[in-house]
Amino acid sequence: MRISFRVALALAALALWLPASASALSIKVGQKMPNFTVYDIEGNKVNFSDFKGKVVMMAFWASWCPRCMDELVFLQKNYSDSEDLVVLAINQETRMLAPQHVEKLKGDIKQMALTFPVLLDKDFDAYKQLSIAALPTSIVVDRDGKVIYAATTYYADTAKSLNETLASLGVKTKNP
Repeated sequence: MRISFRVALALAALALWLPASASALSIKVGQKMPNFTVYDIEGNKVNFSDFKGKVVMMAFWASWCPRCMDELVFLQKNYSDSEDLVVLAINQETRMLAPQHVEKLKGDIKQMALTFPVLLDKDFDAYKQLSIAALPTSIVVDRDGKVIYAATTYYADTAKSLNETLASLGVKTKNP
């Protein structure tokens, strides 16, 4: 009986800790987005500052995260060819991506028919600067480089709030 009580206590502590970790982004709405470096799927360096003056939607994800995949499909369906928005899918699988793993990611990208840039945070530069503690994490940055949306989950109501946020910036969706 004592073991069951300890297990229950540990699970309760974990349940209390998880929501706190999911909201632990260091970047907050209203702050300027710091510059960070990620890499495209071919290994070329990409800096966040490359997108200065544009509305940017960043979806931080991993292939083992079902909600991440749901968000990527939503973004592809609604915003993939938007002239008003740059969508960046920033993968955070691991620091040391083996060539086989990159090939697997390429297969995932092809299977989901993603047409927006898929980037790798292989040095965890974005992860460290933004304190990303949960996946998926979604961040929208306006044309002035200011964060106007930051969330560490993806549910059906997340899609609605993303649509509203992007509409406030003049970004149109294909599927209202």
